[in-house]
Amino acid sequence: MRRSPLARIRNALLIGLTISLLLIAGGLAWFWWTFDQAQRQARAISPNEQLIIYSVIGAAAVVGALTTLIMTMRSVRQTRKPFEQLPSDFDPDQAIESGNSGDPLIDNTLQKVEALRKNLLDRQTSLTQQTSQFQTVQARHEAVFKLARLLNSTLEIETLLNDFVRSLVKKFDLSFVGVGLIENSSIVVRHGVTRKAEQIESTSTLWLALSAGIAAEAAAESQIIIKRQPPFDTALPSPSTVGTQVAHPLMNSGHIIGVMLSQSSQKLDEETLNHLRDIAELLASSLSNAQLFANARERATNLTAINDLARAISTSLDLKRILDTALQQIRQLIPYDQASVTTYDVGSNMFQVLAANDADYGMLSAGQETEGNGPLRTAYEAGHPVYIAEVEHHTGQPLQLPFADEAQSLLIQPLTTADVRLGTLNLTSRRPNAFDEQQVSLLGGLSHFLTTALVNGRLYNQRAQALQQLEQTQDHLLFVEKLRALGELASGVTHDFNNLLAGILGNVQVLMGELQNPEQRETLRVIERAAKDGAETVKRIQRFARKDDGEIDAPVELHELAEDALDLTRVRWRNAAQEQGVNIELQREILNVPTIRGHAAELREVLTNLIINAVDAMPNGGMLRVATGQRGSEVFVSVADSGIGMSEEVKARIFDPFFTTKGERGNGLGLAVSAAIVSRHSGRIEVQSIEGRGTNFAIWLPMLEVDFAQVEATDDDAPSVRGSILIVEDEELVRIALSRMLAAWGHEVVSAESGRDALAKFRPGMFDLVITDLGMPDMMGWDVLRLIREREHGIRTMMLSGWARQIDPAEAKLRGADVVVAKPFDQAILRTTVAHLLAGTLDLTPRVIA
Repeated sequence: MRRSPLARIRNALLIGLTISLLLIAGGLAWFWWTFDQAQRQARAISPNEQLIIYSVIGAAAVVGALTTLIMTMRSVRQTRKPFEQLPSDFDPDQAIESGNSGDPLIDNTLQKVEALRKNLLDRQTSLTQQTSQFQTVQARHEAVFKLARLLNSTLEIETLLNDFVRSLVKKFDLSFVGVGLIENSSIVVRHGVTRKAEQIESTSTLWLALSAGIAAEAAAESQIIIKRQPPFDTALPSPSTVGTQVAHPLMNSGHIIGVMLSQSSQKLDEETLNHLRDIAELLASSLSNAQLFANARERATNLTAINDLARAISTSLDLKRILDTALQQIRQLIPYDQASVTTYDVGSNMFQVLAANDADYGMLSAGQETEGNGPLRTAYEAGHPVYIAEVEHHTGQPLQLPFADEAQSLLIQPLTTADVRLGTLNLTSRRPNAFDEQQVSLLGGLSHFLTTALVNGRLYNQRAQALQQLEQTQDHLLFVEKLRALGELASGVTHDFNNLLAGILGNVQVLMGELQNPEQRETLRVIERAAKDGAETVKRIQRFARKDDGEIDAPVELHELAEDALDLTRVRWRNAAQEQGVNIELQREILNVPTIRGHAAELREVLTNLIINAVDAMPNGGMLRVATGQRGSEVFVSVADSGIGMSEEVKARIFDPFFTTKGERGNGLGLAVSAAIVSRHSGRIEVQSIEGRGTNFAIWLPMLEVDFAQVEATDDDAPSVRGSILIVEDEELVRIALSRMLAAWGHEVVSAESGRDALAKFRPGMFDLVITDLGMPDMMGWDVLRLIREREHGIRTMMLSGWARQIDPAEAKLRGADVVVAKPFDQAILRTTVAHLLAGTLDLTPRVIA
């Protein structure tokens, strides 16, 4: 049966539309299946998937349209009525829009297609909206997930909260986020940020009261507080208009530990509020874990510090090192700005700082003292800690502390045992309420370690002092032994020198009396002066070597000696210094002090030597201070300079004979002789010196206990008595010079070169005076005098010796010598002594004539 053309066109349209609808339906089915899978996987449809879906649906529509068009065109051609016969103004789009093409079937089909197109557009719009909403929800879920991961990423509270508030304010588009923790009687928000546009800034610390405000309300009621209408809490920062304020209580085991505050310029929906609630719960859990970790770490740190402190105390007896270590360890346990350990002296009512940790203040150091009043005394006597939480509001006794000027909190822990009270441990802080009860209790436990350290330190110091005293005693004994050995050496050397000088000086003086030529006499005077200078040098060596010269019984005014020494050395500390272009400033602190017993010339020599040494120690000028004073039964004279000072090694050897730091300019005997002189005066020399800052020598001498009148013996002019004299001298130069002198004075002289020679020449009644040397090869002078006195008891005798200054005059008297004369001798002294001895007018009090 042949179909009509219209039927063919209708059938073609129906088949094409059916194919198009089937293809579109397949694309839609695939879209719904993809959307369902995305929902099941809790994710959004990706842009790539959306593109593929829309491409498939579009392709299906295009394929269906092409199929319909092709089939329709074929049916039209078969109708034998080509398209050219259609009206020229026919518009397919207009036909579709009008729904009236003239053919009811086509019109109906076109209307269904249009309805389908609109339905597809509506479904596409709905899908787009749902996709956007789903992406928003997914973004919030991802934000919560990332925040949860952030909260679980660290146990460091500071790092945790800093990162958390910045992430939360950004991901939820908030204007302010802050986390406040409960501290004492307030909510302290140390971690907060504001956001305006894309600018995020940290806020300063907020101190929110527990009595008012949204944070206080949430903490009091332990529930979320939401404000969407004014009045809002003005204590929270508001970078823009406020739409919503939320306070979430942070709970830990039923206890409030803080509040999470959030603020937005918009009205937050319920879903966002639910997310914030979940985040607050995660934050509370993380804070609890972080707090547990912090507590565990603090306990571990405390145990480590306590262990280090115990180890430091047990491994060292150096009190300063122990206390310094203890204060450093305590700072790790109890943060402070300043710490000190003080001990109390009952006699002076003073607290003295033994150790201090004051790196921030720079005001406190060991050795400082403060009066024993105020809270220090209270804690010391009561035996329990004193805590002043707010120094500004302290109404008790005045603090009277050298280290509390900037302190706002002060904690004083007594250092006591069951038997004795030692001192206090003091901590200060610039913050009020800086120490809590746990820290006060911990400090009490640590104080037991410090008390033990102080007790052990005292015992160690006592032992060290005893050892030091023993070492000083040993050093003194060694020094004395050195002096004794050196004295014996000096005695032998000086004896030989005295004999040589005696021969030189005697012969020179004889020649001076015989020669009349002025030039020759001047030459002899030069030789005489050189010999006398040599004799003075030998005399100084003998003075160093001898133990006593029998001349330390005269009263001496120490302050006058100090003035004399300054006058004698003025040419060094003023004139010579000015010539060298340096200035030495003299500081006189010379006070009148009680009289001492001693030898004025020797003590003056000691002071002169010390002043010269002080000037030498200041090559670039400085301060020279000479002072006298009294303490107890002793008087002192001190010489101090601001010069180069001495190292400990040099200071330990300055009194050693022949030790010098002056090179060729010094002989190393000055201070050794000075020490010997002061020792003979029953005194001591104390030396204080810091390298690069100067030196202070202090001479301490006992005061004169008994007053006595100084008796000055004066001899009359030498009488003109002539006599017969026997000279016993093994040194030829001395023997010749002495013989010529005595003969020139009118005496009859017989000389002997040895003791045996003298005994052979001696006859009772033959000689009026016997002059003998002490040390001779065959016989000592003592033996010569003893044997001669056995032969003639009343004969006058004289001991003429280079060892005269080592001879005890009283012993010499007992051993037969009427008088002792030292070599080298001056002819005037010898002539007077011999004349008085022969005339019987010489004072025979035991003494050495030099």
